[in-house]
Amino acid sequence: MSLNSGILSFLTLSALIATILFGFDFAARRASNRVLWGLFLFVPIGLTPTWLASHSWGFFEWGKLYTIIGTACVLVWFRGSQNWRDHWSGKTLLYLFGLNIFEAILVDLQSGNPAGLVNGFAGFVLILNLPKSGPRTIANRHVSDVLFPGFNRVWIVSFTVWNLTFLHNHYPVIFGHHLVVLGVPLAIGLLNTERWLQARIWLLAVDLMVLATFRSRIVPFLDTTHWYNSRVDIGAAGLSFALSVIAYLSTKLTRTAGV
Repeated sequence: MSLNSGILSFLTLSALIATILFGFDFAARRASNRVLWGLFLFVPIGLTPTWLASHSWGFFEWGKLYTIIGTACVLVWFRGSQNWRDHWSGKTLLYLFGLNIFEAILVDLQSGNPAGLVNGFAGFVLILNLPKSGPRTIANRHVSDVLFPGFNRVWIVSFTVWNLTFLHNHYPVIFGHHLVVLGVPLAIGLLNTERWLQARIWLLAVDLMVLATFRSRIVPFLDTTHWYNSRVDIGAAGLSFALSVIAYLSTKLTRTAGV
């Protein structure tokens, strides 16, 4: 396969995946809780024996899969219910999301390489800068959403760069694929920051469930291991840390100004 045809195939597949993810977000916002409980609770329970038999993953891979599935279940629980913004239990989703970031930080720090250490510190800054208020929910005859008013566009971009840096450093085989998996909620978040976390949670959960089930069939088509460049790691990690600090300062200034 020539370089041009390889790039064309990747772009075509990426466009298809992006279309599916945008379509899922559109459908999930309009789906009943019964459908989403089935998807995020009962489907993983039924597939767990297959996953255990198919993969010999480490702690991080299993933890990442089930943490995000559990977070998606909590999202469904909050969905369409009362306003959780000022109640301590409403912050459960933020705590779980912070745990999701912390799992990756441990991998970065354990790597021992400079890029991993710098990116790990960027992850800590992101956790420190998570919103202080919980979500609010809206439900009407068209959609049901769990919205987070505390995120801003700078934080969302910073998180996206941090996550891509992590993937490039540790999981280059799926780095290209996650340009799309992270890019779709990024696009949603840039248009409506309050919807970003909802989209990020359930799109990642669905994506990891599909990869866990059909990994041997899908990953070979998505393999971007050859994209890895060790010289990119430290530069990307530096950018990740700089953006996390900018996001932190931006949030502090916004809160100080009372915006």
